[in-house]
Amino acid sequence: MCRQKFKFQYKLGPYIYDFCSTKYRLLIELDGSWHDNGTQPRKDLEKSEYAKLRRYRILRFKNDEVWKDIKGVGKQIRKKLKQKNSQNNF
Repeated sequence: MCRQKFKFQYKLGPYIYDFCSTKYRLLIELDGSWHDNGTQPRKDLEKSEYAKLRRYRILRFKNDEVWKDIKGVGKQIRKKLKQKNSQNNF
């Protein structure tokens, strides 16, 4: 089993990300339905680009996805964590 510590409500620059593994430079965002409307998709893109410019990788999940398939979400997170071990380039 893969165990990794994640910080909750991680501040990076002007943004706060839902979860962060600083060891693996991985950010996880959980998005509610409001992320599909108005200016929010553009804001989310800017937030993701900000993180990428600082050499963080980011995973985004819809809240519904987490509720309906938590095992699948966990699998995607573990896969991304393992990618850090096998490559220096993200």
